[in-house]
Amino acid sequence: MSKSNSHTTSGMLRSLGWPLFWGALLSMGFFKLIQDGPLASEFTQRYFLGHPVAVATTCMFFVGLSALLLRFVSVFGEITTLNEVELPENKVGGDSVNDSDTLISQLEEMPRRLRKGYMWRRLHAALCAVKRNGTADNLDAQLRNLAEDDLDSQQEGYGLARIIIWATPMLGFLGTVIGITAALGDMATQQLGDDLQGAMQGLLSGLYVAFDTTALALTLSIGLMFTQFLVDRVDSHLLSCVSVNCLDQLGSRFATESSNETAELSSDDIAAALSESQGKLFASAMQHVQENWEEWIASTGSDMRDVVVAASQGLVDSQQVVLQQLVDHQSQMHKTVEATSDVIRLETALNNNLRLLSEAGHFEQAVMSLSAAVQLLAARTNAVESPEFHNGQDRAA
Repeated sequence: MSKSNSHTTSGMLRSLGWPLFWGALLSMGFFKLIQDGPLASEFTQRYFLGHPVAVATTCMFFVGLSALLLRFVSVFGEITTLNEVELPENKVGGDSVNDSDTLISQLEEMPRRLRKGYMWRRLHAALCAVKRNGTADNLDAQLRNLAEDDLDSQQEGYGLARIIIWATPMLGFLGTVIGITAALGDMATQQLGDDLQGAMQGLLSGLYVAFDTTALALTLSIGLMFTQFLVDRVDSHLLSCVSVNCLDQLGSRFATESSNETAELSSDDIAAALSESQGKLFASAMQHVQENWEEWIASTGSDMRDVVVAASQGLVDSQQVVLQQLVDHQSQMHKTVEATSDVIRLETALNNNLRLLSEAGHFEQAVMSLSAAVQLLAARTNAVESPEFHNGQDRAA
């Protein structure tokens, strides 16, 4: 326990001590260049040395920049040595769980610079888990948990940079408030009454310096944000490569218990087991279908009988109506046929008479005689119906 606590304490001191050390060195070198070096100018001295808060903001910026640069150097160095952390080839048929001791020993013999990286730590933790559990069945889940732990560790590594990015604008606003307060406090009441223009000029010059701290703080915090984003992308790429390499080296290395049991079974045993399982599933499915069919028949049997009886009765009635219509239609057809026969007989008799008259040669004479008879008959009929004829009959009487 004491060893673990000392390791945690030393790691925390390194994560804070080195950024502070390099940040202090960079700050001193930068201020030296501003005062006496090639960066000396009125602009740089106004923004970086014009107010104590501006100096503090610049120092915080270099501390955050040092933390990000150290992180980038560490990540880039681990990417270049990623392929050096590699386990030996596994045995034919897979390594056993007892081989995890040998693999752990080989990892611990690697150089110290490799044992600080994600790759070494994850392989070592996964092998220790296999040794502790006595099986490799849950190795995939263990690797996922280790990947999540490394992701959390990655985010914790940017804690100092995040704090500085958040605090830098706040420090700039604080410098603005302090500058405005000082500028207003330096104004004398008598000067306001005697020389108002000079008082306002002094106030504006003080406000220029005060607002410069906010502009400087916002600019430096934006630069830190973009730097953190770039370093975080490189760090995320490293974690992805570590996950892929660990899965390649440990994913199929160990022979699990389930694979051993499957290997011990012969092909005949597997085929028999599959056939028995399929037979049971088919019998169960058929029994389930039969039970559902019987339940449906029992629940809908009476309703179906009523529907069938009603449909049959309606069909019989419809057939009777159709038969009656057919009988009526047949009788009408008989009447039509009889009338047609009479017309044909009359037409035949008339044709025969005309033919006989034509053959005798007296057809025209008969027509003329018939016409004269018709005229004579019409004249007599008119004479009988006239009133003079009736009066003559009365006088004769």
